[in-house]
Amino acid sequence: MMFSDSVKLSRGTVYHHVTHWKAGSQWFLAVLKDAFDSAVVEPEPSLKHVYSHPPEIGKVYACCYITRQEYRLLQLPSNARRVVLIRDLRDTLISAYFSIRDSHGTNVFIDKWRPVLTRVSMEEGLMYLMEVWLFHSAMIQRTWLSEGEPVVRLEDFMSKPAETLHHVLSGAWGLKASMAQAEKLIRDNSFVRYSGGRQPGEEDVSAHYRKGVQGDWKKHFTPRAVEHFKALYHDVLLLSGYEKSRDW
Repeated sequence: MMFSDSVKLSRGTVYHHVTHWKAGSQWFLAVLKDAFDSAVVEPEPSLKHVYSHPPEIGKVYACCYITRQEYRLLQLPSNARRVVLIRDLRDTLISAYFSIRDSHGTNVFIDKWRPVLTRVSMEEGLMYLMEVWLFHSAMIQRTWLSEGEPVVRLEDFMSKPAETLHHVLSGAWGLKASMAQAEKLIRDNSFVRYSGGRQPGEEDVSAHYRKGVQGDWKKHFTPRAVEHFKALYHDVLLLSGYEKSRDW
């Protein structure tokens, strides 16, 4: 669905979707492609679509897994627009665990981590990924949140999807998008569609769109995993507002 002629990207600026891994980035990429078609720059491995060339005016750069400092280094116009999309790091970890263990395509990192996850318990596997994988996503969150950056949560897309998308398009990006347009984009890019008919909460560990719910970490974190997570990332949960104290 391309927006009508009355709603378009500005030719005088550039748009970035800043995020971290396992925060719905591929789903949001699909939404953006549906909305803006060829204006969306195709993501490339190692963020080559972000770093290889100066940003092109009037384009949308999705799946930008970058820190606040890295964003500052981009040659952007002063009126550049961005949205920072985050997810509870605990659910981020659970999503990564099943993806790395079961469904993600192989690469040099998966080939290193998958054998570990397949031979240890889930508890040990989660604590392993907290140390070797999750810190990249935590660092991205820290750098944006510590400077008071307004963020959008993936959980908001789960609970009130059309309203959240409308906020991103009309608020963060300053576009004149209607609620009706946001609702259509959400309908056309639902979890049910991408999961092959499963409803949110119906799990398929072999699928990229595995479950589509929030709070799944509560089913999988043991007391030992909770304490290890708190030691490494509790500050990020406080910064992001997912927790108010250490009592969780």
